[in-house]
Amino acid sequence: ASERARYLARRGTVRRRQGDLRAAEADFAAAHAALAGSEEPSPLRLAFERAKVGDEEAHLLVAAGRPGEAVAALQEALETFARYRERYGTDLSFRTLRARLRLAAAYGARAFGEPALLPPVWPPETPDLHHARRLVGETLAALAREPERYAGLTLQARLCAARFLPPAAASEAAHALLADRHPYGRADARAYLAGALLRGGNP
Repeated sequence: ASERARYLARRGTVRRRQGDLRAAEADFAAAHAALAGSEEPSPLRLAFERAKVGDEEAHLLVAAGRPGEAVAALQEALETFARYRERYGTDLSFRTLRARLRLAAAYGARAFGEPALLPPVWPPETPDLHHARRLVGETLAALAREPERYAGLTLQARLCAARFLPPAAASEAAHALLADRHPYGRADARAYLAGALLRGGNP
């Protein structure tokens, strides 16, 4: 059941990236259903499999305009990861840091009122925006301690920083992304840099 759920969740992510949100939602619903019928004898192991699906589903929930549900799913996932790590001694550092970035994105989307687009001006300071900035800052600091291990995740963290940190810090994060060797990554960086500069009053 866990392998089936993992496959469905990954297919749902592919479909979400292709813009087919309805098909993605069907895949994630099927993934949850597969785990509901699981014969896994350990409640914590089953909760861990459910948390992995919920963690991956969070981006879809944000894209579908349901950031509050994404926040709840990610908070539950992080709590489960912590219990699983304590019980089994498994290294879940990468999974935990990635989930914290996804939680930051969910808080930020709820603060901005948009799943992906950035507003031309900052919204008023809200608890959601504060949580997003705190999570991004803490995660960037943790990633900096092991830069080679977390190179890919650091790029994601800088994208989050360029979206949610105040204009000066956002511009700094976007400038760092311009070093990406991939054209798509550099295009992303320029878009986020333009948004940071615009919100900083420098069109």
